[in-house]
Amino acid sequence: MESRGPAPDDVTLFAPAAVVCLRVALGEIVWLLDRGYSLPSVLELVGNRHRLDARQRKALQRASCSTAERDARLAKRVAWESARDQTVEGDGFNLIVTLESAVGGAPVFLGNDGAPRDLAGLRGSYRLTDDTARCIDLVGEAVARAAPSRVRVWLDGPVSNSGRLRALWTERAALWTCPVDIELVDDPDRVLEGRDLVVSSDARVIDRASRTTDLASHVIARSIPAAWVIELRADA
Repeated sequence: MESRGPAPDDVTLFAPAAVVCLRVALGEIVWLLDRGYSLPSVLELVGNRHRLDARQRKALQRASCSTAERDARLAKRVAWESARDQTVEGDGFNLIVTLESAVGGAPVFLGNDGAPRDLAGLRGSYRLTDDTARCIDLVGEAVARAAPSRVRVWLDGPVSNSGRLRALWTERAALWTCPVDIELVDDPDRVLEGRDLVVSSDARVIDRASRTTDLASHVIARSIPAAWVIELRADA
């Protein structure tokens, strides 16, 4: 196994001067989205204008949303501490891959809606890393602090090694301070639709949930101080 670290060119692609350019680009993208243009066409236009690399465009794609989408997402977001005595439902792969990226030194981007997003991407395939157990334990520490009544983690069953992740998570979660259910399902996005308190930074999941909480940012800020977090919001 290995860490989920940065790509070889990330230190250049996301250097401070490049981040300034990306913030300008994100501001342009938001302006165009607010006026009804589609994200794919906007990304191509703005990416070509600034001569952006594929990974820079991918970061912007994950960071972008309209002002209306941003406001709707922020309106339903509550602090992790609000989870006390409540059932929390988590988008398991989304959370663990983001934390593995942060621990491994890969860039994690805060987009227009403030949610953390990585560049790893599953594409139907996942592998455990040397940091997976540690990331699960960091989540467990956050659970102990917030004291929810129950945690339910949903994993994409069709993704490779989902069973291995479930087994490891089940083993580590046996020491957590509340009951934990870890389930394999065909489509966690659908399962989480309309649920009350959801952990995810996936835009589709956030948009369909009743309330959300940003557990990944909470864990990164408290327990991964060396994480490479890049703020892309134009007004940052």
